[in-house]
Formats: sequence, C-alpha cells, structure tokens
Amino acid sequence: MIFFRLLTLKISYPILLLLCGSCSHWIGHFQSTDDYRQQIVGTELLEDDYVDHLASLSQDYLSTPDVSSVTLSKRSQFYLENLYNKIVQNNELVFSKRQEPRFFIIKDETPFYFSLPKAQFFFSSGLIRRYFRNEELLVASLTHEIFKSHRAIYQKNTIVPLGYMQTERMLALTRVPVEVKVELNKLSFYAMRRAKRDASAYLNWLQTQNKNTLDFSMQLGDARSISREEFMFKNFLVSEGQVGFDGLEFEENSSPGFYVLLRELERI
Repeated sequence: MIFFRLLTLKISYPILLLLCGSCSHWIGHFQSTDDYRQQIVGTELLEDDYVDHLASLSQDYLSTPDVSSVTLSKRSQFYLENLYNKIVQNNELVFSKRQEPRFFIIKDETPFYFSLPKAQFFFSSGLIRRYFRNEELLVASLTHEIFKSHRAIYQKNTIVPLGYMQTERMLALTRVPVEVKVELNKLSFYAMRRAKRDASAYLNWLQTQNKNTLDFSMQLGDARSISREEFMFKNFLVSEGQVGFDGLEFEENSSPGFYVLLRELERI
C-alpha cells in the first residue's frame, strides 16, 4: 500500500494525481477501521504545532475590527451542533476523535465559509440567508468542512502573527487545491449518505457556487476551479449509478431549526 504525503509542506501535484486516480478504490465506503486506515489515513497530517497555530487564528480573526459575529440563540446553537454530531456519529470510522464544535456566524453579506482545526466553523450571514435555499445545502458545505477540520486538510503557509486577520486572508490560508477539493467532495457525498442525508444535494451546492461565481470569487480564489469541481463530481455521480441526475432541487421540507436560524439572521 502506497501512503500518500499530501500535507507535510505544500501539497504536491504529482501525488494528487495518484490520489485522484485511485479515488474509487480508496474511498472504500468506510466499511471498516482497517479499510479506512489503509486507504485514507495514509494522508499524513500537518505537524501538531502548526495545526495548533492555525486553530488559534480564530482569536485573531474574531478580534479584527471589521469582523463581527452574530450571537445566536441557544436553540440555533443546538441545531448546528446537532447537524455536526449526526454527520460525525454516523461516520465514526472517519471521525474517530470526538471534538466539540464551535460555530461562528459572521455578519457579512459576502458569501463565504471556512473551517479551522479543532472543529471551528465559520459561515457568513449572507451565505446562509441568500444561498442556502434548503437545509441540505447547509449540510453539504458543513460536511466538506468537517473533513478539512478533523483531518487537518490544509496547506502549510507562513503565518506572521499580527493580532488580527481579515476574512480574505483567512480564506487564502484555509483554501486547498482543486484536486484535493474534488476528493473531499466525494468523501462528503459518502459521509452525507451514511448520515441519511440527501447526498445528491451536494451537486446542488457545487452548482450554486458555479452559477454565482462573481459573488463567490473571494471564497473560491480562482473562480474557474468550481466548474472543474462540478464536472468531476458529475462524473463521480455517474460512476455511482446516479445516471441522469441533473441537480434538481431537494424537495423535502427543511427542519424547523433551519427556519429558526434563518429568521434570526433576517433580524440582524
């Protein structure tokens, strides 16, 4: 078994090609701890001190004058934590280490989202109000970030401590190459399906970003990358037997907690 070194320094493109080429095999449907360790955990994580440093940037970010977070009700906090717990608990072979999640809703009309290590998740209020048309889109984006946070799937960068951190800089520090995102999209699909969510809604989420690349330009960095993500994910769905699926909107009603969260954000 070849173990891939993705994240010791900069993620290397040739290694990513190997990873992408073996994707259908190493995903393994999370059947057992052994399968998971052999096929996925071969990705070497960043050093602990760098992960700790990256996680600590949340304090600098939230202390930045232009960054303001929303004080959510206990009900909305519980709702978000419950979404997180259902994804993690139904994928224990992947997320074996329990972490207490922290959610931060940033007052900003620009749509963006990112995570930091140690289960720290950030979403802009504009993203939730304007682009999460249903609960499954929120779950899709969250699942992607759970993988990044739990497995420390970030690139190593030189970080100069300044005591503050603008949103654009945070997005740049937590952004990964499109080849890695393609694989994370597939993993997220499996994780959502195991958690009994509408995993096909993941395509809706990619299409939402692709149709609104101007709005998501700060999130994406390179707006052209999302087209490739969508194309590759459609090919993946075909390989999974989802032939003819075109990203139709998920029609089931979202949970009451989702609408409570939306109403809270409408009032800010």
